[in-house]
Amino acid sequence: MLVFRTAHRCMLAIYSLPPLLVVHALFDTTGWREPLITLPHDERLSLAESTLSVAARQTDYGDASSLRNGQSAVLLYTMAEYDLRANSTVFQTNVTAALDTLAGDNNGGFASLQRGLRSNSDRLRLGLAYFSAYLAYAEDDFLNASRALWEASATLFVSQNAAEAGTILGVVSGFNSTCSSPNEDTLMSVAGAVYWTPDSGLSNGETIGPWIILSSLLYGIDRNNTFLAFASQSVQFAKTFLSNGTMFFDAYDINNCTLNSATQTYNGGYFLQGLKAYYTANMTSVAAEDLNYLNELAASLILFPGWTEPTTGINREDAITSPTANVSVTNFIADWKAILVEGLYQCLSAGLLNGTVANLTQQYISVQYNAVRELASFTTPGIDQLVYGPSWVGTPIPLQDYNPPGQYAASALFVTALGVGPGHDVDGTPNDSSSKVMATRRKREAAIIGGVVGGLVILVASIIGVVWWRRRKHAKATLLSEEYPRRSSTLVDPYFATTSQYPVCKHGGKSLHSGDGLVHPEKCPSTPTGRYSTSSSGPSLSARDSARFEPHEGAALTVRVNASLLRQLLLDVGGGASNLQRDGAGTGLNPEAGPPPGYEERVM
Repeated sequence: MLVFRTAHRCMLAIYSLPPLLVVHALFDTTGWREPLITLPHDERLSLAESTLSVAARQTDYGDASSLRNGQSAVLLYTMAEYDLRANSTVFQTNVTAALDTLAGDNNGGFASLQRGLRSNSDRLRLGLAYFSAYLAYAEDDFLNASRALWEASATLFVSQNAAEAGTILGVVSGFNSTCSSPNEDTLMSVAGAVYWTPDSGLSNGETIGPWIILSSLLYGIDRNNTFLAFASQSVQFAKTFLSNGTMFFDAYDINNCTLNSATQTYNGGYFLQGLKAYYTANMTSVAAEDLNYLNELAASLILFPGWTEPTTGINREDAITSPTANVSVTNFIADWKAILVEGLYQCLSAGLLNGTVANLTQQYISVQYNAVRELASFTTPGIDQLVYGPSWVGTPIPLQDYNPPGQYAASALFVTALGVGPGHDVDGTPNDSSSKVMATRRKREAAIIGGVVGGLVILVASIIGVVWWRRRKHAKATLLSEEYPRRSSTLVDPYFATTSQYPVCKHGGKSLHSGDGLVHPEKCPSTPTGRYSTSSSGPSLSARDSARFEPHEGAALTVRVNASLLRQLLLDVGGGASNLQRDGAGTGLNPEAGPPPGYEERVM
């Protein structure tokens, strides 16, 4: 009796602890197999590329029917993610060929493609592949395709209005507006659910997880609040109906309010990726309550004994434990085993995990990486390098045939592990899709800001240039005014004359010699005085100008000019009147000589 009471008290003490501490208390990780990656980064890069290359060579990129499934979508996503994280274009040709084939399926573009996909989860996984290809190769067509696939998937999204009505018009009907949460005995709205297929009634982890991821990533690019609002509702639905805080279950049926409590690693892995993408796109800081939930869920998924071998820490999903096992049936979960590892890595790289869970996550990823390299590898005829099977704990007999699910899972795991180990990038600046989205958005915002700032700089520079030019022009005018003071005083009074004031016959060169030895100009016919105009259509002289040039009486044989104006004109034409007056050079003028006989200067 005493022993029973003691044991009972111990159990009460354990279960009174926070769930995360309970898990650690019941699960010892000190004996885990190789919880540290020691392979240098360049060797990890080479291993990931060579493993993916084997899978790439086994794929027909021109056959849409073989590509239109979730497995191919995950493989294409992994190829694009490798190029994104390795900053390379190794698989660009493969990815582009496959995605172009899918887009052109039946010459119907994405309309026929969407009808041809088996489930909504397949659409969303393919949407993630297109989005990663957009980030890796900067082709807008891939981004547009991911939007189109999201829009097709959104037809099966239960909005708040649809939840209240119990129907999605033209798609599904007859589901419950509210259901009892597995965590609480209260009715909660089913808004945020995403149907797996129109006739299933199920909202499962493999659908709602990728839906949250893609919605958050598209919001990060487009800043369209619809993406964010739908992602937020789906996060709440998943927490309410698909998770108890330490596990993420397979599916919830909103037609009859029942939970399918089956457990697979990919469900929780997708949800962790979704939370990371959602928090990264939506918040500058995450609430403490949300962080606690995420850390507890991450640790619990790592340590769950249903798939993690307690003594070694290796994931034993689809393990081959019998020499007579039919390896061909291990095709559903095996190729998605690395999705949990990727979800954990993304939360780790984003800094969402506390120190304890971050350390546990790095150990878990390292254990899986080393186990797959050493326990799941084998050789097969026709392939000149190692290939990988679906059983990460090893097999009782050697495998001989190439196994696509095993190869896909190993490829995805090796790409994830590029960020863990020597030379890793887990330093607050991860190089995955959602992190690249933030970088892309910052580049766009920087380009806009740069354009505005650049425009302002050009405007200010133009204003400064105009002001400088005007000041320089003004200074030059001032300098000329100081150097030639007479010029500035006479420019305002230009010389005007008409044929009557300066008859044309004087310009013909005719002259008369008189007996006094002087040359007198030829007489010209007199012209009536008064107002003058050069033509009926030309500009007319003002009264002031015409009065200025009226001749004195008896001065018909002379040309009266303003001598000072004439000298100034010589300054402008011949340059340097002061030089001419100083030395009389160049024209034979004598500055001391008076005006010639018969020359009269009219004082204006």
